[in-house]
Amino acid sequence: MIIAGITGQSGSGKTTAALIFSKLGFYHIDCDRLVHEKVYKNPQLLKNMADMFGAHCVPNGVLDRKALGKIVFSDKKAYDMLMELVVPYVNLQIECEISQCGKKAVLLDAPMLFEYGLDSICNVTVGVVASNIVQRICSRDGISRADAEKRLANQKNADFYRANCSYVIENDGDLTALEKKVCEIADKILKGTYS
Repeated sequence: MIIAGITGQSGSGKTTAALIFSKLGFYHIDCDRLVHEKVYKNPQLLKNMADMFGAHCVPNGVLDRKALGKIVFSDKKAYDMLMELVVPYVNLQIECEISQCGKKAVLLDAPMLFEYGLDSICNVTVGVVASNIVQRICSRDGISRADAEKRLANQKNADFYRANCSYVIENDGDLTALEKKVCEIADKILKGTYS
């Protein structure tokens, strides 16, 4: 089995690239979806979050992401505490998905691939970067430039992905150009010719 990790900044086009990989036969594990649909429903994790950040973050046993976000996105220490709490649950869920998928190639779609240590289970990593991400985020999410920049301040920059990923997709063209780049990389990965 080949496990390829794909990551990149918000607004880089990582999600679109991941969907192209899945059309090429990769089993797509969307880590954000796993976190929201499965991990954040784990009763023990929710209890631990309520104990750590306050019961108002988990009213009636359901995570209030906005309440939690107000705490963790304004306090680096609180954010690190959340990561320490959540990452083991995320990693366990990913292991379950991989073991049950029955596919030759898995694409691990993880914005926090390196932060969660998930790069260690990947044969190859793909970073997606773009030069106009602030504008993309503003258009996509309907937020101000200041809010987009604040969101990006908590993420790795494009140079990090260029330095640490096996492959980097510079997504500054149109969808056809992105598809071509993904196809070339997918072909190398599936043939096992990656470095």
